[in-house]
Amino acid sequence: MSDIIGLLGGTADLIKSTKSFYSIFKDAKGQPEEFRNIAAKFPLVLQILENAENEAQRTKLDDGARNAAEDNIKTCKEKVETLNKIFKAVLRKDDDNWLERYKKAVATLGKGERAEQLMREIMEYIKLVTCDKLMGTATSAQFEQLQEAIQEMLDLPSSITEDSTSITQYHTGAGHNYANTIANSNTGSAPQINSNAGGAIYYNSKETP
Repeated sequence: MSDIIGLLGGTADLIKSTKSFYSIFKDAKGQPEEFRNIAAKFPLVLQILENAENEAQRTKLDDGARNAAEDNIKTCKEKVETLNKIFKAVLRKDDDNWLERYKKAVATLGKGERAEQLMREIMEYIKLVTCDKLMGTATSAQFEQLQEAIQEMLDLPSSITEDSTSITQYHTGAGHNYANTIANSNTGSAPQINSNAGGAIYYNSKETP
């Protein structure tokens, strides 16, 4: 479990770094309102990751479950890294010319995914890992908070509006082009979970949100 614990800790450290960076520019002129909503979710994500890191030391998994958990945490960490880079590329003090920087960052760093989409996916991976792959590392209350936070990201207006200049897409080689992809955690392959009970949440889902 040492690899999983290390990945959870590394992801938590990246969230802390992004949170600290944002705190410097939280009152920056002209920043997208969506950035404020995203930053408001950092304390919840940190709490769950740190709790999972502690509880994972007492969790025993077979090779298949461990590998699946590691893969999901790695993907989550990658998305946190991307969000961190977007924040750093966009936010400036006393400079409201953020839109062009943001569109470029979304196209090149986010591969078409806006900041609120990345934050939603980060929380979906955390929910998947802590409520399924590492059963019992997230409480019922934390699960409910995650569900609400994910829905809030889905309900946010796009941080790049329809009347903005369209995002220039940079895409070469094989793989997916994500610029027009908007996932919904309530449909498709994302986990479907309902619980009114207390305690840990147990459910089956596909490997990735």
